[in-house]
Amino acid sequence: VKTKFTDATTLLKDVCNLAPDDVAPSDILNQLDEKIIEMLGQNQSESGAAKDGLDISLLSINLRTKSIRACSARRPIVVIKDQDIITISGIKRSIGDTEPIFRERAFVDTELQLHSGDCIYMYSDGYSDQFGGNDGAKLKNAKVKKFLRAIHDDDMDEQSLTMQELFMQWKGYYPQTDDVLFMGLRL
Repeated sequence: VKTKFTDATTLLKDVCNLAPDDVAPSDILNQLDEKIIEMLGQNQSESGAAKDGLDISLLSINLRTKSIRACSARRPIVVIKDQDIITISGIKRSIGDTEPIFRERAFVDTELQLHSGDCIYMYSDGYSDQFGGNDGAKLKNAKVKKFLRAIHDDDMDEQSLTMQELFMQWKGYYPQTDDVLFMGLRL
């Protein structure tokens, strides 16, 4: 049995495999958007349309020049450049969202010139939306960025362990509410 996640992963692979090497992340998200709408039947009448979508961040990195192009649908990309935190917020629209007010919002690329040692972080909403702490609140992006600011100079393996530990401490005895993916890389 295929889940929507595995179907979306397959669609993303298909779009990426057919794209030229220098394709913009926004072009990939636009193509993925069209395919998700078709897969979920969201181009059908109101009664047959699914109300579902995909939040995703995508970036391309030119390792020679250390420049990035990033595009995001409802997921932040956090960059720590020269000790400054830059958040690429993307647009407030999911892939596959058919609401007219959201369809008017185009996926756009953000370009940044980075340097050796700068860090890039991307994570699923399962990390920032996890309930926990003393009052059962969501972790939220502001706390995640605070954690990253504190540890970004550490070795990447240490950062990975720290972010896992912080998540588990925050979650405590609360059930995990969603899938969790957290990626970080240093140029």
